[in-house]
Amino acid sequence: MTRDEREALSQRICNFYIDSSNSSVKTKSGRPYKISDEQLDGLVKSVNNRCGLSQRKLGRRFGDNPPNVPQARSIETVWALLERKVYENNWEAKYLDALARRIKQKAKEFDQNMLQTMIEGVRKKLWAMWRDGLYS
Repeated sequence: MTRDEREALSQRICNFYIDSSNSSVKTKSGRPYKISDEQLDGLVKSVNNRCGLSQRKLGRRFGDNPPNVPQARSIETVWALLERKVYENNWEAKYLDALARRIKQKAKEFDQNMLQTMIEGVRKKLWAMWRDGLYS
């Protein structure tokens, strides 16, 4: 483990304890608040920190633009699956509200275990890309 890796790991551990000790983000009912853009950015950063590799690092190493590596992001797969479910049987939206209702309905039908497995698999995918190359 290099010095930079040790420092990054210690920083992640410190941030974890700081974040977990902050009780102001937890509600009494246990239900989460609506996620703001800042919180969403924090979640993305925590996923990147969890696996130790960000798409930016992958892009620097291979000289590729990270947003153009959809196989590194499992959310792309989730969106593709959701799109298939929404438009199955040649369904067409006549109104925007109908489309929003249909998306919410089909999103609730997702298997939680599948989604959890996809998120947990991000770490393996990123390390495999780091080791074998982006398009291997």
